[in-house]
Amino acid sequence: MIGSFTLVRKITPITENPNKSREGRYEIIDNFLSFWFLAIDKQRSLIEQERFKEVEENFENKFDAYLGKKFEKLVITLIKGNILLKEKDFDKIGNQWGKFNGKSGRNSYEIDILGLNEKTKEAVFGECKWKDNVNALEILKDLDEKTNFVDWNKENRKETLVIFAKSFSKKVLEFNGKKALCFDLKDIGKSLK
Repeated sequence: MIGSFTLVRKITPITENPNKSREGRYEIIDNFLSFWFLAIDKQRSLIEQERFKEVEENFENKFDAYLGKKFEKLVITLIKGNILLKEKDFDKIGNQWGKFNGKSGRNSYEIDILGLNEKTKEAVFGECKWKDNVNALEILKDLDEKTNFVDWNKENRKETLVIFAKSFSKKVLEFNGKKALCFDLKDIGKSLK
């Protein structure tokens, strides 16, 4: 046997046991294939009809969201590789999502990055925004609200809020009594040197 080539993997919320969780999403692992599905496969009929202007418009409308997901994966990889958030040590790091009984029809939440340290009871909640001039206060307000939906050591955990973005209109060091960190592309680039 030559070996296996895995194209898809299941991801579960970081606070769940992946072997027992009913929650799960599937993602294409290979970057080339995920790009191909975005740019070519979903638009095959338009390409065959030579409607290239529509193909270009569809691509432009979806490309930033695609890059946003890849940016999120890059940030998680850099944290796991101890390149970003070097002073933090995590037992688990990944995505977090779930359901709750909310107001105004909202009944689910999603957190781009959740890092947990069982020993120190530290939790780092992070959001990735593939945008320029991000309003850190706006993102931190929403992220701080989402922390309430994560049950992990809720009564005695130490929380840090982190935002990763292309750039910020203004960076913030503290929000609602919690430490806040803001990393833009320049900061990430410095960490890579």
